[in-house]
Amino acid sequence: MRFLGRRRRIDPGLGGLRVYTDEKTKVGTRLEIEVFLPDETSVACTTEVVWVEKLPAGAAALHDVGLRILAIHPHDRERLTKALEST
Repeated sequence: MRFLGRRRRIDPGLGGLRVYTDEKTKVGTRLEIEVFLPDETSVACTTEVVWVEKLPAGAAALHDVGLRILAIHPHDRERLTKALEST
């Protein structure tokens, strides 16, 4: 799955992320994702799709997707939270 960006974010401290994608995804699908951080490092996590909304024509992508973080190393959660706070 290729993620194209984000419109709004969900605080990972609350357990999730919101992303855009052109790929059709079903609720309940588990995904292993890698999030690239501004410092040119990345964090990996296991997520589950909790909702999918079709975006209007002309939007940055076809779908807006809510992901619940199921598994992430505590150090990576901290790094991800800090990166999102600074954006």
